[in-house]
Amino acid sequence: MLRRALVIVPLLSAVMLNTRPDNYFACTMFPGPDGTQLQLVFVVHYAPVPSGAHQVVLLVSDQQSYPCMNYQLDGGMNVAGQTIRVTMSGSVIKPDVCMTATGPAQYQTALPVAPGTYDLDFERGASLDRYRLTVTTSAISITTVESSFTRPAGS
Repeated sequence: MLRRALVIVPLLSAVMLNTRPDNYFACTMFPGPDGTQLQLVFVVHYAPVPSGAHQVVLLVSDQQSYPCMNYQLDGGMNVAGQTIRVTMSGSVIKPDVCMTATGPAQYQTALPVAPGTYDLDFERGASLDRYRLTVTTSAISITTVESSFTRPAGS
């Protein structure tokens, strides 16, 4: 009987540890220590799709290093006319399965845009960063209008 208990208790403990209701990792991404603000870095680029065409993709990363390369930034996107609004909650989602490599947490989404000019807004609480996104068949350009917690990669 004691042997059976010694086997069942660790098994139940492992099951209870893996069935937590939330999968969020608490982080201090917004704001950082000593009142500094860690920035989110983003890139908008063309990505191939299986049909051979390309789609426009937004990739947002924080500047932390996590023990798994597949941590995700909690966010969402809404498109209304020529305005793309990306909402960042500030939460980092811990993966169920760790892809063994370190890296930043990321949020990635396809942007349903055709060639044209768009307002690209990033919202975090009461903060709003604004950019102009211009998409042509051969290039993508980003112009900063107002920025406090985001920045385009390479700038």
